[in-house]
Amino acid sequence: MEDSSPEAVATAEKPTEFEAREQAIAELRTALVREGGVTQEQIDEWKVQYGQVAAFPMGDVIYFVRPLSRKEWRDFQQKRVEAQGNLMVDMDIEEEIAVRACLHPKQNSLATKTSGYAGLPTTISEAVSNLSGFMPGITPIIL
Repeated sequence: MEDSSPEAVATAEKPTEFEAREQAIAELRTALVREGGVTQEQIDEWKVQYGQVAAFPMGDVIYFVRPLSRKEWRDFQQKRVEAQGNLMVDMDIEEEIAVRACLHPKQNSLATKTSGYAGLPTTISEAVSNLSGFMPGITPIIL
């Protein structure tokens, strides 16, 4: 015979910690899509094209990024080798990664951007690097 006391019913309906976490992640994904100004259809198209899509907020903007391909990464590493430690080239590469891999809002040229966060190219570049399998630390939400 099943226990139908209020305590038993509340316990039976209470999600497990895992279920609660999965629900919170699903709600966060939905909010990122809703607040980020893209549709789920657009994200699905990007996933077909790039394999993965992630999002992260910075200020009041939600950025959607894709991973780098191995070829793109090698091309950026070649530029670093050719620059022989020139810090400006490293900053240029961060900006290039941000421009290339930020899907929304589209970044045309972060170097010439006159407003916004100074660290935006670095933050986008680190998120892209993490999504590409490098640099654990920034944890974008996989969509």
